[in-house]
Formats: sequence, structure tokens, C-alpha cells
Amino acid sequence: MNLILAISRDLWFNIRMLKMNVTLKANDQATRRTRNRIAEHGPDFRAVKSGNCPDLGSDLHLLVRSQDGWLGWLPWNEVNWQHVQGKDFALVLGCE
Repeated sequence: MNLILAISRDLWFNIRMLKMNVTLKANDQATRRTRNRIAEHGPDFRAVKSGNCPDLGSDLHLLVRSQDGWLGWLPWNEVNWQHVQGKDFALVLGCE
């Protein structure tokens, strides 16, 4: 993927996902780590930001916070997500 496309995708994702409540589901490509984190802390999360987490590889990652307080990076290409209407985790998570 060329650099401009990667930067554009990351910028769009940050604007679109900033502090959005999402429900995550591991997809068929998900590693055991991703499946476990969603099972242990989800499926409802607050999307904090997207970016690259070098410890997890060079792909785009999503920084999420769960209702139980867990904060961590999940690979964007390993999850399916949808915006959750009507759920406000802001006070629980201290995100505001």
C-alpha cells in the first residue's frame, strides 16, 4: 500500500472513529490474542483512536477501551465493527 493511501486511511479512520462506541467481533483472520481480548473484555468498546502499534506489526490498529477499564490495541484487519447507537459508555470509561 502506498504511503498516501495509508495516511489517508488512517486519517479517515481517526476522524470517523474518535470516541465512538462500537461492538467488535473477531473475523476469520483474527489471532487468538484478538479473540481472547474481545471475549474477555467485550464485545462493547469505546474506540479511542487508530494508528500503528509497532509491537503488534505494521498494520493499522484500533485503540479501544472496555467497560471493565481495559485499554488496548487490536489489529483493524482482525475485527468487524459496528457503531452502537444509544449506548453511552463515556461516564463509565472516563473518556469525556
